[in-house]
Amino acid sequence: WSDIDLITMRQVMHYLESPANTLRQIAKRLSPSTIIYICQIIAPTQGTVTALKKVLEQMDTSRPRIFSFESLYSEIYAAGLSIEKISLTPFSDNFTDWKTRGLSNRKPETSEGILNGTPPARELELHKIGDVEYFRNWFCHALVRLDRCN
Repeated sequence: WSDIDLITMRQVMHYLESPANTLRQIAKRLSPSTIIYICQIIAPTQGTVTALKKVLEQMDTSRPRIFSFESLYSEIYAAGLSIEKISLTPFSDNFTDWKTRGLSNRKPETSEGILNGTPPARELELHKIGDVEYFRNWFCHALVRLDRCN
């Protein structure tokens, strides 16, 4: 593995039982010059994290965690990695698209019905475009490598 220049982890972290441990195991096999690119959807606020966790409990149990910026950073740091560069790109998401992308085995109309008038709906700061309710999320793009000081 020492001759690998780049490892890409796109939308993987939320499925891992222990993200920090997995990153640590990968990092053990890499040279200090190897870069790990992590692309992960993160929630913009802790309220959004809490709300999405409540929704996911009802929609899909295979996705055990929702990250905030702070929790993703903590996992990276706990693995002995440092962030070289990071960027956040906002986007709007919706539960109908979750069904399309295979994030839920429920019918879209049922998934959206979970939120009607519930506290999670308020925390997600929903906004409508046409007939679809959207909530805000961020794509986090991070370039990380071994932290020689850690």
